Amino acid sequence: MAAMTEALIAEEGGGPQAPDSVAEDLAEHMAAGFRAVLFRLADALAGYAMFLATPKSTFLNHFFVSPEHRRGGLGRTAFLRLRTEFFAPGRPVTLSVMDTNPGGIAFWQALGFRQTSINMELAP
Repeated sequence: MAAMTEALIAEEGGGPQAPDSVAEDLAEHMAAGFRAVLFRLADALAGYAMFLATPKSTFLNHFFVSPEHRRGGLGRTAFLRLRTEFFAPGRPVTLSVMDTNPGGIAFWQALGFRQTSINMELAP
């Protein structure tokens, strides 16, 4: 999962991350109650999702499909299965997409998501 997270960060315009740092971040998320689901296509690992279910909503923190498995419906199928098999019914699903990821924005909009806020950051 760490290698896929590194690829996700790079695709969204993030700087290089030390593998140990990414693995530590993932472990911290899991310790905080996040769940991870791996996507497989045949015998190949094709992607993953990491999410946190709360009493009011589900926050989808990571969603990644390997580039070689994109544009074939796997992302849509994986999200719909997550929603029906892992997310609580009747609760909204929230997520963040980097503004440097137009493909991700288009993907989520095609699934019915709409922009509800703009996150801002002040670098140190």
